[in-house]
Amino acid sequence: MTFLTSYYTINFSCEIFFIFIYMKRFLFIIPLFLLSLLLYTIEQPGITSITNNNSLDVLSSSLQKKHGEISTVYKLNVDFNPDKKLFTVEEIINWKNLTEFSTNEIQFHLYANAFSNNKTELGKKFDFDESEQTKIQIRSLTVNGIVRQFEYFQPEIDNLFDSTVARIDFDKPILPFDSVVIKIKYELQIPRSRIRFGYAAGREFYFIAQWFPKLGVFKDGKWICSQYHPYTEFYSDFADYEVTINLPKDYIVGSTGQLINEVIRDSNKSLTYSAQNVIDFAWTASTEFYTQTKNYQSKFGKDIEVTFLIQPENKKLLSRKFQAAFNTIEYLEQYIGEFPYSQINLVDAPRTANIGGMEYPSIVTYFTPLFSPIEIQRPESTIIHEIIHQYFYAAVSSNEVYEAWLDEGITSYLEAKILSEYYGNPILHFRFIDYYPVYGMSFLSFREVPLIYSLKAFEFEHSSYALASYYLNNELGSIRDTSYKLPNRLSYLVNAYSKPYLILQVLENYLGKEETLKLISDYYSKNKFSLVDANDFLDVLKNNESTDLEWFISNFLNESKKFDYKIRSLAKEGNTYKIFVERLEEGIAPTEIAVYSEVDTTYIDWDGIDRWRVFTIESNNEIIAAEVDPFRRNILDINYANNSYTVEPKYWASLSIAIRWFFWVQNALLIFGSVG
Repeated sequence: MTFLTSYYTINFSCEIFFIFIYMKRFLFIIPLFLLSLLLYTIEQPGITSITNNNSLDVLSSSLQKKHGEISTVYKLNVDFNPDKKLFTVEEIINWKNLTEFSTNEIQFHLYANAFSNNKTELGKKFDFDESEQTKIQIRSLTVNGIVRQFEYFQPEIDNLFDSTVARIDFDKPILPFDSVVIKIKYELQIPRSRIRFGYAAGREFYFIAQWFPKLGVFKDGKWICSQYHPYTEFYSDFADYEVTINLPKDYIVGSTGQLINEVIRDSNKSLTYSAQNVIDFAWTASTEFYTQTKNYQSKFGKDIEVTFLIQPENKKLLSRKFQAAFNTIEYLEQYIGEFPYSQINLVDAPRTANIGGMEYPSIVTYFTPLFSPIEIQRPESTIIHEIIHQYFYAAVSSNEVYEAWLDEGITSYLEAKILSEYYGNPILHFRFIDYYPVYGMSFLSFREVPLIYSLKAFEFEHSSYALASYYLNNELGSIRDTSYKLPNRLSYLVNAYSKPYLILQVLENYLGKEETLKLISDYYSKNKFSLVDANDFLDVLKNNESTDLEWFISNFLNESKKFDYKIRSLAKEGNTYKIFVERLEEGIAPTEIAVYSEVDTTYIDWDGIDRWRVFTIESNNEIIAAEVDPFRRNILDINYANNSYTVEPKYWASLSIAIRWFFWVQNALLIFGSVG
């Protein structure tokens, strides 16, 4: 306890003592004061605390005291005009330097400026039309009451057209435990939504994300404040928020945090939301939502308020959606830890919003396909994925611009676990004209019309899509590469989603599901409501007591290695058999070799280190084949076709595939031959 805190504590105690001595003398004043307060409230129904800047500053100070490690408090007052598709904002940021380092600047994200033209890093990839463009228009900016201006700069990619990062320089450094108050007034035209932000064409639907100037992360004496890159997501520090949204009263709103005050006056209303210790604040508004709320009883003794904001045409799937949400929370609380919030809003985005699935603290979006049979597990898979992000992204917060794999890989792995637990394997399907799901496989299509396909309903593993994308891109990039530097979208998707998910599946194949989930649970519990990087996850793996995982970290995480083990030959000399095994790539993984005879199977353990090895086995039974990694523990092996070797060659499987392929080619030739 500091000297200043002690002084105020003693002073406050003295005041309470004197009040107690004299309270009998002035007891009649209390009811008069309460009556006056009540009358004042009745006479002034439309006034809320957000309009009083002095009270805002006091409340911000009290919020900072509530969380000792919270450095930033945001207060935003939003006037939302849906007729003009415009909102005006008054923003107050209280920032306290809680580090041991000084700084001569403060850096800000202005993510909405990514939509300002087609020469920003985001605009170059998406080519926004005029209705999709917008920019934050700063009307005033002060720091500690002094008028300032943003200086736009590009910390990562030199591009003068990109104004998504700005800074304010100071003549004198902001020392440890110094505070600054930043006040910003600005306007923002709401664009037609292209990705994650804007209004839906033809619908009265708005989703508002990355919409306000937001501080970067000040860590180890440096600011981390990235531009808005095309494929990556975001990174910011934990903060407290109080946001008041003023809008027409017929709009239904969902947001980060909890509604703490609602004032209705004439045709408008003011909604005030509070969120503590979160990394972002997003909200949605629509006159068309159908809403329903149910409470989930947490095993940790609290009620979790689950609210769906549904497009009216999708009400028929509401019970499935609630079940997906409840299944997810149940699984995560059983294996990972307590759900980090007391509420979550799930927003059903219309197709024209172009939002899809996206996560924010206590609010997520998803898309409901027009045809959604339960067998294809959509929208369940998206709902599950985004709820998992409340653990890994919102509570355990990594830098998605630099290390996207850290939250997306863990989330994708857990998504597959939950889908398998509650829904089993999905049915393989393709979509006819991008809408109607057809059970089977499409091998060739023209303008979304399948030409070569197989109509057969069969299940497939959840890892199949991840494996397919991994095989398409197993050389370009690594999960440890800086995410925004990955060269294209496929490389980003593979190294942020598919490959880290498959790596965790490999870990499970070696350790078992329970132990793997325990490691992820340890990572969550040790880092909840903290900023993390890859080393925090690796430390959990290194401290695993049951198994030394250094080989796993070295070969699967720290380096981008390829894996390919091969049975070169199987030779017989009397009752002795020699099995020649090779490691063709640089990746090393311990494995087994299965030796199959007519009556039994023998397994040989191998550390997988040598480039080649000859194993000798004696057997009175006829050995017919040998196989390396028979249980497919290392699913990142790039060529399973060379993992086995039979003494007698077998042709029927290849012949069967060839006949089917010729049939498909014949169908395609008939179709193309009839055109024109």
